[in-house]
Amino acid sequence: MFQLLELPYLGAIRKLFFSLDIRHESQTQTRDVSRRSSYESSSSLPSDISSVSEEASQQELIKLVLVDLFDKFGYPYDTVAYDWDLHNLCYEECKRMGYPCDKSPPKGVKTVYKYLPAGVCLATTSYGHLKDRDLQKYIALFTTLLFYVDDEYVGDTTGVEMFGRCLMLGLPQQHKVLDSLADFLKGTYSHYQGPVADIIMTSALNNVASMVVENKMDGVELHPQARRFSTFLKVLSGNAEAYSMFVFPPEIPIEEYIQILPELVTFINAICDVLSFHKEELAGETINFISTQAKVRQKSKLQVLKELADDVFECHQRILRVLSEKDPRVKVWYEEFARGCFFFHTSLDMRYRLSDLFPLKPNAGLYAKEK
Repeated sequence: MFQLLELPYLGAIRKLFFSLDIRHESQTQTRDVSRRSSYESSSSLPSDISSVSEEASQQELIKLVLVDLFDKFGYPYDTVAYDWDLHNLCYEECKRMGYPCDKSPPKGVKTVYKYLPAGVCLATTSYGHLKDRDLQKYIALFTTLLFYVDDEYVGDTTGVEMFGRCLMLGLPQQHKVLDSLADFLKGTYSHYQGPVADIIMTSALNNVASMVVENKMDGVELHPQARRFSTFLKVLSGNAEAYSMFVFPPEIPIEEYIQILPELVTFINAICDVLSFHKEELAGETINFISTQAKVRQKSKLQVLKELADDVFECHQRILRVLSEKDPRVKVWYEEFARGCFFFHTSLDMRYRLSDLFPLKPNAGLYAKEK
């Protein structure tokens, strides 16, 4: 049974601020998964992680939880080399569409380019199984632009409140950043059709709306009886519905996978919490799911991390049971996506810092530089 996933989701504040030292080059580095297991095999951890060793450091215990999770899924600790070809395609598309993409903008000016590595990395790890390069480019830019808008409007949502209205009525947005996002989202229907496209659009609009809600809720104390509000806000801001739809090629009928959507949304949100925990601890963050659940449930954060990791695997198993009765290809696509979720976090190391726990060679993942 789930230990945490069906409880109120208390951590609702996003942390999307990061910058990667990635150079734009003409040479291409293709997708390359290095099959390397850099951790020792482990048996399942006991339910109470505190019983493992009183002398173990926090990093050692976090590593034990992650090793246990990798082992349950049957994944080695791998990285995916940065895809410079997709990077260049996205960069050229931004220039063609007139999106702000200066590689060296003036001081204080934000640019799409800052967030492009995250979008490219996500598109080639979690969605590396997609063969349509245009779809991967769409997913990369979808991620890049929403991260960009979220960063641009931290603490000041002037203009964002009108985003949905202006988009629906075809009116100019109040900022070039928002014009870029609106223009891009209109292209969704060139890649996806029917309810799939509508869910993607709704997810993106909810993500933008959540920026306004979070801004208005800043400093507001949450009533103890508003138990599901934080869950609602997390789902609103997470974009997990859109990322669930991206898992499957557009030509696949939605009825083949729609029943797993609630589980898949939960899986996406939860796996991100587990694999982000180490970098959040390094940053001293306390407003996140694991930290707040530890306070509410009077448990250690490491114990909550362990329980949430167990829930992630149970959620994965539920999805597989449903898909076992569907088109076999759908199950394969999901399994490739799930594997890619792990590799996204290991490959985007300058953000998630997992190489602190699992040392990698300098040429792994986004450390890879072109000669």
